[in-house]
Amino acid sequence: MVSEGQPTIHLDLGLETLLPLSLLGEGMSAAAEYATSIFEYRGGLILIDEFENGIHHSVLADLWVKIRRAVERTGTQVIASTHSRECVAAAYEAFQKQPHMLRLLRLRGSKESPAANSVTEYDIESLEGALEMNLDVR
Repeated sequence: MVSEGQPTIHLDLGLETLLPLSLLGEGMSAAAEYATSIFEYRGGLILIDEFENGIHHSVLADLWVKIRRAVERTGTQVIASTHSRECVAAAYEAFQKQPHMLRLLRLRGSKESPAANSVTEYDIESLEGALEMNLDVR
């Protein structure tokens, strides 16, 4: 729809009228932006900072599944940052059956040299073990 000269996404939630996406909150707007970007930049690279912002933890796994399906269809690569263990666990859950599609890199600063980071890489199997042992993977 075009409203006041601006294109606006409206959603059908089963109500009498369609609702503008902007009324459904930051998380819904973020999810819509992720999806449209993945399809807009087919075969490209999408960077998402703090993936979980505005998104309730209970829907993170479902959102990751939708992201996985979108990148399977488009060949787009997604690199997402997070400070949320729930977000990492949800990504693990969504990518269990496609282990080749997920890599987690944990960056950790050094007290001696704040500009130097150590990197720990997790594939799906090592991420599963780390989550089971309740290690900090974020």
